Amino acid sequence: MKAEKEILNINVFQKYDWGPEENQKRYGQETPPAFNLEGSMPPLAFFRGDNDFLADPEDVARVAEKYKNCS
Repeated sequence: MKAEKEILNINVFQKYDWGPEENQKRYGQETPPAFNLEGSMPPLAFFRGDNDFLADPEDVARVAEKYKNCS
């Protein structure tokens, strides 16, 4: 599996990365597929805390900006 820092800095909103071999089994490809935020999506809520290092405010804002265009 990828190192924690590498997982946190991929700049892609994607499914979990199990590693090339397991990704191939689960997703049919060596890399995890990205979520399509431009298509039709169910309702989504964003939560983050001031001390949550996994939910950087800039990252949350970037995903929310893409999500608002969904129908």
